[in-house]
Amino acid sequence: MTFPNLVIGGAPKCGTSSLFNWLADHPQACGSSIKESFFLMDEDNPLRRRDCNFRDHGLDAYAGFFRNCAERHEVVLEATTHYLYQQTALEVLASLPTRPRLLFVLRKPSERLFSSFAYSKNNLGHVRADLSFAEFADRITSGSAEYSPDRAFGPSAYVLARDFQYSCYVDYLTLWRDRLGKERVRILLFEAMRADPRAAIQDLCRWLGIDPSFYDNYDFTPRNRTVAVRSGRLQRIARAVGRRAPAGFLKTFLKGLYGSLQAKAVEEERSADDCAALARLDEKFRPFNDRLARDFGLDLRAWD
Repeated sequence: MTFPNLVIGGAPKCGTSSLFNWLADHPQACGSSIKESFFLMDEDNPLRRRDCNFRDHGLDAYAGFFRNCAERHEVVLEATTHYLYQQTALEVLASLPTRPRLLFVLRKPSERLFSSFAYSKNNLGHVRADLSFAEFADRITSGSAEYSPDRAFGPSAYVLARDFQYSCYVDYLTLWRDRLGKERVRILLFEAMRADPRAAIQDLCRWLGIDPSFYDNYDFTPRNRTVAVRSGRLQRIARAVGRRAPAGFLKTFLKGLYGSLQAKAVEEERSADDCAALARLDEKFRPFNDRLARDFGLDLRAWD
């Protein structure tokens, strides 16, 4: 059976879709058959796949995601961003015979929270139009341990209710480092990857032991970007239909046509109130960021 020796385990909305595709394009690497398997999610998490998960189907089913990989591939990878927060993923990946390395991409916490909210509201259509980011941010940090955004639904309600804690990265990364050892855990800053993707990926190649020159003339086009949509209800219907449609030219054509009609040109719009909320979040995240910088030896000046 084939298992990954590299897993991109988080965090959500930190450029992991782009990173996965860029690495999977390398001739010495092989990506899982789907980018986010959600196979190793905790039992109570609504993002867990009901048709294929670790508890019900075991490691044989997990290996099925890597049937396309061959012995010549020195790197076998998958990427499920919510693994960062999952005890199941921690225990299973720590015990795999391939001893996978875990790569975590981190983004300035307030910006990650904003992007997660915007993606849930727009790309997923899971947040009602009358809920602003500023209101959401103030309510999620009000001190209520089990705050549930009453104007969000589906898995997004679960995620958004936990998104402040999800951005306190140090609490989760410490568990991974202590369980796997620091040599198997690497952190990449989203801001560094965005500023110079070529340098960031080539540095990862040297860590992984594969040829970095493949990326000398590579096109680093971003993937899975957040866009504003005109109708949340139409977006939910379209995503549901898209998940059931067979892959092929017709699906690709219709997806492009739908996007041109539904997506707005403006991405992740923010108001003055949103900007003020981001500033308040920065203060709340500061002690967690200070611990992260100290405990993991990171230079986080890009977040200031």
